[in-house]
Amino acid sequence: MVAADEQRPRQLEPLAVADFELAEENAQGHLHQGLHNRVKKHRRKKGNWVGFILGCRDRVAGAGRGCNLRAFRRPGQTTSRRIPTFQPAPQPGKIPHLWPVMTRLLLLFLTGTVLLARPAPAQTSRATRMAAEATALRQARQLVLERRYESAWQLLALTDPTNADPAVVLQKVDLALNYYTATDELRRFAFRNLKLLDLSPDSLRQLGQDSVRYAFAVRSVLEQLQQRFPDNYKLSRALGDYYFTVQQCDCAEQELGEDEVFRRTIAQYQQAHSHGQGDYLSYFALGYAYQRLGRFQESLAPFERALQLRPTYATAHLNLAFVLLELKEFEKARKHARRAVELFSDAPHREDAGFLLSQIEERMK
Repeated sequence: MVAADEQRPRQLEPLAVADFELAEENAQGHLHQGLHNRVKKHRRKKGNWVGFILGCRDRVAGAGRGCNLRAFRRPGQTTSRRIPTFQPAPQPGKIPHLWPVMTRLLLLFLTGTVLLARPAPAQTSRATRMAAEATALRQARQLVLERRYESAWQLLALTDPTNADPAVVLQKVDLALNYYTATDELRRFAFRNLKLLDLSPDSLRQLGQDSVRYAFAVRSVLEQLQQRFPDNYKLSRALGDYYFTVQQCDCAEQELGEDEVFRRTIAQYQQAHSHGQGDYLSYFALGYAYQRLGRFQESLAPFERALQLRPTYATAHLNLAFVLLELKEFEKARKHARRAVELFSDAPHREDAGFLLSQIEERMK
């Protein structure tokens, strides 16, 4: 026998007319958002779902909190499901609530601004290194001014122990070529921290009392950096200074010979000067190299340029007077010789300039 409940036709839970009208009104208001919000009738499928409509979750507040899926179901069934909420279209005569949207846009803008302004870790690290290097170079220059040459060298060696940074290496080269008290073929050096009344490094190196402690093969280091940084013409200037120092001290590169040292001096200085890397000392050294090679006419321009940059440079006046004498331009030679006599403050150099002046005046008779 069939149970009495099974013989009765299946009935759906009733839907109030007010619910139906409210759902239809909601659907009409949301057609522009592409929602198929209309009352749907579905044929019976497997499971308990028979049909559904979209009804507003809060009929009192109106269309303001999203909607859920309301379904016809068998008596006693509690299963339901929801669809994502959305903001309904503004109804005529009502001002939409813009504060949530504006707040979200403002937060997005501020977040994007912070992300853009925040530097990348690699950039921050590089900037930090550059700032530390600049500080070390400034401190090293100050130590040189205070005649604390060994302390300056130790600071530079700590800043760039592998000689990989051109800026630090260039300052090392200047310190090594000008302020050492002893050297081993310009590959190892000794420095001192001097007091105000102590002898100059040049005088101390004549005494030969210091032992070399710091390894720094000037030529090798500069040539390696030139290969890595071919457009850094400050390195060419530094190599010109190196070869000029080699000739002056006669303490390195013995196998090259003096003429080859001068030719290399000229080549490096010419490259540096053609790219704006020069001063009165480098122009004087270039003129001196031409002079020693007997190329007097070519030495004129560098000597004159050195005097343009430093009119009171007595040594340039003296050497230019000698070159002009060799070129038989006696009036010009006498003028520069007299100027050299005036500018030299020490007796030995003043005597040399006076002797040259007498030779010029003798030739003019």
